[in-house]
Amino acid sequence: MFIIIIIIIIQWALGVIFYQFIYGYPPFNAETPYKIFENILNHAIYWETEDNPPSPAVHDLMNRLMTTNPETRLGSKGVTEIKEHPVFRIIDWDNLQDSAPEFIPQTEDPEDTAYFDSRGLTLKDLEKELLETQKTPVGLGIESSPHTPTHVRSHRRAKSGNVEFEDFTFKHANHLREQK
Repeated sequence: MFIIIIIIIIQWALGVIFYQFIYGYPPFNAETPYKIFENILNHAIYWETEDNPPSPAVHDLMNRLMTTNPETRLGSKGVTEIKEHPVFRIIDWDNLQDSAPEFIPQTEDPEDTAYFDSRGLTLKDLEKELLETQKTPVGLGIESSPHTPTHVRSHRRAKSGNVEFEDFTFKHANHLREQK
């Protein structure tokens, strides 16, 4: 029974993750944990319809995975139900492990991160981005589109100031420095 509950939770979480990949923020986001919980229970999802909406198949996938009722959720009849969804029909599931990956990073050893650094983000770029975002009210380059829900925009604005560390308590530990 425990395994079934875990699978049901994973199916729902998969829909949430897809949504966040597409839109850049969680589907049930709100100002308070209570409101988030309420949004989850009421399946209150903000679906952007302008700019660059997802395809109908992707929208259907996310919506059916995040359905509140586990008995009607996509995957409730087994993993094959998810595999046969139009979004995944192009995947050759039977030969997936034998197929060549689309992309293989060229690294010198398992801990090599140099490849990823050279793919775009350099310290100079990071410094420039940090300087630019200090000028914006949102911070860290997470600017909202005009279609981002109001609660998401206000949450991002609130986090741009020192409010972000409101519950953080700092203890200056001079004794640690003195032990050197």
